[in-house]
Amino acid sequence: AENPVAVERDHGLQAFPRKDLNLALHHVRTASAILIGGGGLWHDYTFAKSGGLTGIFQSPQLSMASFATLPMMGRFFNTPCHVVGMGVGPVTTPDALRMLRFVAELADTIHVRDEPSLALLNKAGVTQGKAFMAPDLVYSLPLPELPLTPALMQSTLQAILQLKAQGYTVVAINLRPWAPCDEGELFARLAQALQMATRSTKLAIVTIPMQNQDNLTLSKFILVLGAEVKQVELKAPLTFETLLGALNACDMLLSMRLHACLVAHRLRKPVLGMAYDPKVANHFAQIGRAHFALALDTPATNIAATISAALCEQGQVPVATHHTLLTLEAQAAAALNVAARHIAVLPGSDKVF
Repeated sequence: AENPVAVERDHGLQAFPRKDLNLALHHVRTASAILIGGGGLWHDYTFAKSGGLTGIFQSPQLSMASFATLPMMGRFFNTPCHVVGMGVGPVTTPDALRMLRFVAELADTIHVRDEPSLALLNKAGVTQGKAFMAPDLVYSLPLPELPLTPALMQSTLQAILQLKAQGYTVVAINLRPWAPCDEGELFARLAQALQMATRSTKLAIVTIPMQNQDNLTLSKFILVLGAEVKQVELKAPLTFETLLGALNACDMLLSMRLHACLVAHRLRKPVLGMAYDPKVANHFAQIGRAHFALALDTPATNIAATISAALCEQGQVPVATHHTLLTLEAQAAAALNVAARHIAVLPGSDKVF
C-alpha cells in the first residue's frame, strides 16, 4: 500500500509499503495469491522517467515496472496473480508496449475496466483470453446509508446544508495537480464559467479533495475564483462518510478525478468531468453521458453551458442513466467474484503473521 497505516486503521487489513522489496518478498513467500489493482496503473506517463525498459532492473518506484515487482517475485513460488479493475493507457511508444506485454503476461487473469484498455492489451500482444472487460471496481463498492450522525453534522458538511437551506444551488468541485496543463489558465476559465453561471443561479461551491495533494490545487483555484462565488472548503483526508455526505448534499459535481466522478454518479448526481486523461472521457461514454466530459482546453462559455445543463437535471441523473448504472454495478460485482473464486480454491497459508 502507499499508506499502510491508513489501510490497517481504516480497513483492519495487514499492510506493508509496496516499495519495500524485502517486505514484499516476505509477503509473496507467505501468500496464496497476488491481487493487483484497481486503478489506472499501466500507463507510460512516467515510463521514461522510471528508466524505460531498463527501469525494471533498477528497483522501480514508478510506472508499469513498479507494479511488476510482486508478480515477478510470485514466479519464484508459483503464486498465481490476478489483476482486477485495471485501467490501461495511454501507452504510446513501442518500448512502453513491450513493457505492458511483459507485465501483463505475469498475471493469470486480467480484469480491465473499459474497452480502450482491452484494445491496448490486444495491441501489445497479450495472450488472447487472459484479459476481459468489466466495469471499474468502484461500481462494486458498497455505499452505506447516510444518516446525518452527530459526528457528520459537526463537520463542515453542516455548512453545505446551511447553504442549501439559504436557497443556494451547490456545485462540488474536485481539481487535481496536472503538470501537462497550464494550471493558471485552466483555473481562470473554470472561474469565469462559474461566475457566468451565477448570473442565472444563486450558486455556491464546495471543494472536494480526493487526495491530500488536491488541497493545494483547490486552494489556489479558490484564490482565482475570488469572493464573488460563495464557497466552502473541505480538506483531505476526508472520511468516506464525509465524502459521500458532501457529494450527496450537492446538486452537481465538476471534477477532474475519475473516481470522484464515478462515486458521484453512483449517488445519481449530475457530473461534469474535466477529462485530463482518456479514462475520464471513457467513463462518461460508458454511461451514455459523453457530452458531459470536456477537454481541459474547453472555452469558458462551453463549460458554463455544460454546468447549466447539469444543473437543469435538478440534482438527479435521468432514469435511463440510473438503469445503466444499476447494470454496471451488478457487472462490477460479478467481475470481482471471478478473482474471488480463483483465490477461494487455493490452499491457505499458516505463515502470514
